[in-house]
Amino acid sequence: MQSKWVTRLVLIGTILLALVLTLIALAIGYIWTRPPPLQSQIEPKGAQFFEAEDIGRVAYWKVEATAPKNSPIPILYLQGGPGIGISNGTIASFSEQFPDFDVYFLDQIGVGASDRLPQSKLTLENSVTSIHQFSKEVIRQPVILYGGSWGAGIATRVSIAHPEISKALILVAPVSLPETCAASPLSSEQPCFKTRLPKYDASLEPRPFLRPNPDTKVPIKEVNRTDPSDVPNGQTSSPYNRLWLSYVVAPASPWLSERLVPISQRKRWEKDGENFEVNIVLSRQHYRLPITASKFSSELPVLILRGNSDFVPLEGVGGYQVLFPSSRFIEFRKETHMLDLGSCAVFLELRRFLALNAGSAEPISCVNQLVPVPNMPDAYTMQTIAKFK
Repeated sequence: MQSKWVTRLVLIGTILLALVLTLIALAIGYIWTRPPPLQSQIEPKGAQFFEAEDIGRVAYWKVEATAPKNSPIPILYLQGGPGIGISNGTIASFSEQFPDFDVYFLDQIGVGASDRLPQSKLTLENSVTSIHQFSKEVIRQPVILYGGSWGAGIATRVSIAHPEISKALILVAPVSLPETCAASPLSSEQPCFKTRLPKYDASLEPRPFLRPNPDTKVPIKEVNRTDPSDVPNGQTSSPYNRLWLSYVVAPASPWLSERLVPISQRKRWEKDGENFEVNIVLSRQHYRLPITASKFSSELPVLILRGNSDFVPLEGVGGYQVLFPSSRFIEFRKETHMLDLGSCAVFLELRRFLALNAGSAEPISCVNQLVPVPNMPDAYTMQTIAKFK
């Protein structure tokens, strides 16, 4: 009697195992047979390339200052993500806000127009090293390091590891930090924090706002004009539809993940310049690798800006004050993770910091004004109008 039950259980188990294996085979077949989307071609044209030693090529764009009086110190812009490349919209909007600066926009390793890398080379160390090499060999002078979101985390690691390339540091809507340790002569006395609430200044400065003129009816909902250069010209689809197996396996086995989908094919599977493999691999490393302050980081001028509606937990960014004790931390009301650099309150803080640390002109006033969008009825966009000394 007992042997019959054992036989039945074995038979049921065999059937279930066969069903599971069949589903896995169908899923893998679906991944391989479904055609990839067309590339969207949104990457900005005119990219230049720098060969990072033992890493690969990284793409960059340089926008030269157009204002009559220019700052002698350039800005190095590090994009958020990880896994997001520089876009035309980013270059256009940021350069418009800072026309008196030479600005370098860098596609970090493995994303955008930069070379795709095997996972063995997708490391925080290589990311920091490539930025350091680029700054030393291409820019060849200290820079204002500007990082947004993930870019703020990378800018932090670069400025601590290589303080000689940073004149000042601007961190906008920074990503959460891993364990952070303050500088101390004795390692046994080194205070370290996983999470910590920062001491910050709440921005109470009013946001001046003018309509085009008193007789113009402004729509309740503001409409921003889409930059034609940002509109993809091909089909797009999230890589999770087809590469999910490779990305799930990536943290546990880079070797197996690279063989599930050849590296040469991965760029064709990506969504509009976003590389989810880079996102998963580097994010995992970031939250596992502590950051320790240096004696130089306590002297570096640092400005930290974020919105009070940012999805990044406030206690996750207090570590920046551990790493940079002399930093200024400001939280803006009614702002999110996508901090509006065109808002006068944000714009003025940025420009005052740059005037103090980069020798640029200091603003004396700022106003936000709604202006009609050409050829788009009832559409308006916000324009920042500033006056400088």
